[in-house]
Amino acid sequence: MEAIIIIGVLFVGYHFLKLSQRFFKNPFIYIGIGILVLLLSYYISTLVMIMFLNIGLKFPYSNTIITNCFSIPFAVFISGITYKGFERKFKKENKINEIGKD
Repeated sequence: MEAIIIIGVLFVGYHFLKLSQRFFKNPFIYIGIGILVLLLSYYISTLVMIMFLNIGLKFPYSNTIITNCFSIPFAVFISGITYKGFERKFKKENKINEIGKD
């Protein structure tokens, strides 16, 4: 399952790189933010999933395949929301900068 996380990090990093290049921002900052959001949301959702399964099933249960099947898509989803938020912010900044040039 660690290979899937590495692939996810590469996927998210690539898209945040393209976003930063398109709007002429510092790529290292936004790649770092994207990867950090992916990893934090992955580990937090895994922790919540393990706690939920332990409380709900009343016995220790931590099958990594089951927790990763829910945690990885959730982490990619949260990273996508972050990406769209930055994209919207950058577009708004570009519109403001273009108005000032007239």
